[in-house]
Amino acid sequence: MNLRRLERTLSPGEGNFVGDPLARPFGSDVTWEDGVLTIRTSQLDRATSYRIEAADGPEGRWEVALDGIAGGRDYHRQTIVLAGATRGWYRLVEASGGR
Repeated sequence: MNLRRLERTLSPGEGNFVGDPLARPFGSDVTWEDGVLTIRTSQLDRATSYRIEAADGPEGRWEVALDGIAGGRDYHRQTIVLAGATRGWYRLVEASGGR
C-alpha cells in the first residue's frame, strides 16, 4: 500500500517533485501480508499502553491478539508486528487502565 503522487510546491523556484512530501514524518501506515500485520505509526501516546484486538467481522466479538504494547516516544516512528494474523478484522486500542 504505497501511494505516490505528483505535487507542485507553492514556493517559486522549488519546482515539482514526486513522492510523499517530507516523507510523511507523522502518521501511520498498515500492511497485512502472508498472515503478518504490521503497523508503523508515530501517533501513540507514550503514557498509554495499547493492544491489538481481532474479530471475524466489524460487529463481531473482539478478542485480544497482542497486549502490552508500549506507547511511542516523542513522535518517533515505531513498528508493531503481529504474526499469525488470520482473522478478518483488527484494531489498535488503548489497553484498560492505560493511564
